[in-house]
Amino acid sequence: MKVKELIEQLRELPPNLPVYVWVDGERLKLTMVDDSFVNDAGGFVELNAEAESGSSWPSVYILTNHNGRELGTFDTLKEAQAEAKFYTEQTGNPAFIDKDLKAPAY
Repeated sequence: MKVKELIEQLRELPPNLPVYVWVDGERLKLTMVDDSFVNDAGGFVELNAEAESGSSWPSVYILTNHNGRELGTFDTLKEAQAEAKFYTEQTGNPAFIDKDLKAPAY
């Protein structure tokens, strides 16, 4: 999907509705539109989401650099985003956040 297509679809909806994304059977709350990967040559936009409290799938957020080197793990998306922003500001290189879902303990 392109930004233009997303904007066209969202434009038709009431502006105060919450936005979620559906990933592998789990509804995640959209928390951030990350445009740090956009540059003069193009790039992409990343929609960041976080499981709401009470989710059956606990997770950690793994931060890696552009070479795939792990920079750290974080319990919340907000912490990972802050560290990714700091890393990018300091180095000029992108940082990537992956969510590692762990099977729920029953």
